[in-house]
Amino acid sequence: MGQEQFEALVARMETDFAKNPTRFRLRILGLTALGYAYIFSVLCLLFSPVGLLVHVMTSGKDMLSGGLFVPVLVTLSTAIIAAWVRIGRPEGIRLRVADAPEVFSTLLEFQKRLSGPTVHEVYLQQSFEATLQHRPRLGVFGCMTNAIVLGLPLMQALSPEQFRVILAHEYAHLYLLHRGLHGLTRRALDNWNYLITRFAGNEKVWGFLFTRRFNSYASLRDAASTVFYRWEERLADRMSVDITGAEHFADALVNTITKNILLDEVIMPDVFARVASEPAPPPIFSEITESLRSGIGLERAEELLERLRAKVTGPTDLSYSAVERLATIGAGLSIPPPLGQTAAEQMLGSRLGPFLAHMDADWQRASLENWQARHEYILKSNARLDELAAIARDRALQDEEAWERARLTDELRDAMEATDRMHDVIEIDPHHPGANYNLGRILLMRGDDTGIAYVEHAMDIDPLAELPGCEMIREFLRHFGRAEEALPYENRLLACQERAELAESERRSISIKDDFLSHDIAPSALQDTLLQLERFPQVTQAYLVCKNVNHVAHSRFYVLGVVRGRWYHVQSQAGDQKLCDELVAGLNIPDQFFVIVLNSHATSFMKKIKRVPGSRILSR
Repeated sequence: MGQEQFEALVARMETDFAKNPTRFRLRILGLTALGYAYIFSVLCLLFSPVGLLVHVMTSGKDMLSGGLFVPVLVTLSTAIIAAWVRIGRPEGIRLRVADAPEVFSTLLEFQKRLSGPTVHEVYLQQSFEATLQHRPRLGVFGCMTNAIVLGLPLMQALSPEQFRVILAHEYAHLYLLHRGLHGLTRRALDNWNYLITRFAGNEKVWGFLFTRRFNSYASLRDAASTVFYRWEERLADRMSVDITGAEHFADALVNTITKNILLDEVIMPDVFARVASEPAPPPIFSEITESLRSGIGLERAEELLERLRAKVTGPTDLSYSAVERLATIGAGLSIPPPLGQTAAEQMLGSRLGPFLAHMDADWQRASLENWQARHEYILKSNARLDELAAIARDRALQDEEAWERARLTDELRDAMEATDRMHDVIEIDPHHPGANYNLGRILLMRGDDTGIAYVEHAMDIDPLAELPGCEMIREFLRHFGRAEEALPYENRLLACQERAELAESERRSISIKDDFLSHDIAPSALQDTLLQLERFPQVTQAYLVCKNVNHVAHSRFYVLGVVRGRWYHVQSQAGDQKLCDELVAGLNIPDQFFVIVLNSHATSFMKKIKRVPGSRILSR
């Protein structure tokens, strides 16, 4: 289904929901029931061999029962595991009542006011969000644990009154989950999506029964889910307004969105910029939360409000835009008042400091290795930039030198300097895909729509730039309220994604039925591969070919066949798999590649690959 058709379907379903919510919910239940019926019929087919197995075993035909036992057991156990796997507890610090008494008393207040369900667990995380998790203890068969996950940075970005809005909104979702027809519909959708994730996610085992069967069904289900979840968000908004008031709701919504943008675009980039001068990661959470507490300057706030006014609801968004959400309660966009005491300071009290220290320690420990590696890389790259600048003062840089300088400048220096360096490359080679793409990206990030032409030129030159380029242009146009202009890029993006999925599918494995061609790797790159193979003395022969693929053919898919050991060495599948894993990790072959061990169990592959001209690259 194309993007225009999907949008029309969503719009039609929204109209139907607005006219008759009860009938629409019943339609979703019916749609979900059809899916359940298919799964039930498949499971019946899987369990039917059990009766045959019992009959055979009781009739005394042991030979046949022994042959049936293993495949039946494997199939049934796989099905049971797929439906039974439990969702783990949320990450983070589990709060006790003594840690945050006001949080628990607020949730208890909401529970009594609405006569709603109990919140069993509350967790504190490093994220800038608050979420509800209803965790089934028995897979799709229910027995739920209700947990609310709170982000400490979010608590530090809002006032206590604004954070009550967040708690009320999440509790409203929990209340709706357990209420009448709406709750039944929501649980059916959630359980259905859970089953699809478990079954269809394993395409190798269940792809024929589920993934391929549900392709035509998925668009209808996705459209219905989009409409339902949007309306649930709207109901949760109304309930939280009834509990906390429209003014606090508006302030909480605007503060949450604008400070999340500030975190992504200003605070975190400033933190990670320090890797150039600091060899170890700093304790960032104390600094982040203080920056969020300080608020946004007036000029910056006005700019962010303009962005929110231009933001429209996308066809697949599960929540309406900020302007639409505020309009439903009769409020408009405005700058919230400065914070006094934050929600974290009031609700966590003396425990705030220890919680921040705990998160800082966890983050420093987890990021230490990557931080140090990045620090060393930046030092070396800056030295290389200085070297290239010195060369440029003496002579004109060659193509590769100019591109290296532009790439490193874009990565390590400011956008204006990077723009100049990209222009230098384009002056040398107007059709350089990397320079055109990155110059376009920089311009679009600055709000300059002339960057679209550069990105489009890069997509025309390099097919690999098409998918990220379409996504970038689409988001830029949507951001500035030009949704109609974004539609062609949306359709093109969906087509790219479909091709990418097909390409990924045919690159997951190889078969004796596949066609193999001579590889086209450059001699210098092939020599590098041979040097890397010297680290694997157990490889006595190596063959390199290219699989003939139908989708995204410009991206090669190489097959490296190796012979492990001599004919008199003991072979094992475990040893073969270990060698494959080591080769994948240790070789740097251009594009994607697949490794297979061509020993006794793969003689048919060896014969076929040997017949490809130029396939043998190593023999010792």
